[in-house]
Amino acid sequence: MTVEEEIIHILKTHYEKMISLRGNRKEQEQENKKTNMFLKTTFQKNPQLILNLFWKSYKTWIQLPEQERHKSPRYSDKLLWTIIDTPTKEAIDTACQIMIESEDLYKETVARFLGDSKNPKAVPYLIEALKSDDYNVVSKSALALGDIGDSRAEPYLLEIVDKYNNDEVYSDGRIDDSYPIIRYNTFNALCLLNTPAARKKILQSLFHDRDIGIQQRAIRYLVAEMQMEAVPYLEKLSESNHEEIATLARNYLEKLDPNY
Repeated sequence: MTVEEEIIHILKTHYEKMISLRGNRKEQEQENKKTNMFLKTTFQKNPQLILNLFWKSYKTWIQLPEQERHKSPRYSDKLLWTIIDTPTKEAIDTACQIMIESEDLYKETVARFLGDSKNPKAVPYLIEALKSDDYNVVSKSALALGDIGDSRAEPYLLEIVDKYNNDEVYSDGRIDDSYPIIRYNTFNALCLLNTPAARKKILQSLFHDRDIGIQQRAIRYLVAEMQMEAVPYLEKLSESNHEEIATLARNYLEKLDPNY
């Protein structure tokens, strides 16, 4: 039996055991630890073997007919978690490649990993993933770009915030509830990015945005990043016709200005 065959056998046995142990959480955790340790040790000894096996398992699974996918265990799941356990070069390279795959499988998970890694190599791959039809992928990719903090992401994030700022997105009969979520998370990414153009958009949104969540995020940004200049903005916002905005502004004013 080759090492690859041994790994596949162990993964097959692992999934069978996990099914047989349903309802027994303690034994499932022990089984998981044992399999994870085996894969981690193997990856440390021979990373290329695990990488090759991941891509082979992944490609095999996505080529299955839709009706057969739910019947087939995805060995690539465990292999991917082994690879991205730490932000090694192999992990970053694999994650970046996943972000430009035609399938959205794993992109949400990998985007979070890349954001946590803060590796600028991931930027163009995450930008490409902003074109996805999966709103979770778009949202997590935008947030990852904010976490990395690379100014190359700026025009793409601004474009999404403006693109979804329209009546269709915010109408009561809107087609897709995901658009406001994408827009909010992308705006949050702009706050994390904190470039001059991002700051300009954020300050505009303090007073002029149809999404109260975005206005509130802009206020929190103001207090966190522009504390010395915040009081005049907050004083104006405290007179807002929207009670939630006015209350939030007054609460921050009380903390920042002892004389308020």
